[in-house]
Amino acid sequence: MPYIPQEDRKVLDKLLQKLIEELKKNPPRKLDGKVNYVIKTLEEPLR
Repeated sequence: MPYIPQEDRKVLDKLLQKLIEELKKNPPRKLDGKVNYVIKTLEEPLR
């Protein structure tokens, strides 16, 4: 995994924590699809 400076992690961790909290509200059987959606949605605009 590429190194991310500690300062950059703080910013990203705050954003990710909100997403994680929202995803945890779902039953495990629905989690895979939602995580896949999140990753795909993040990946597409970065290409």
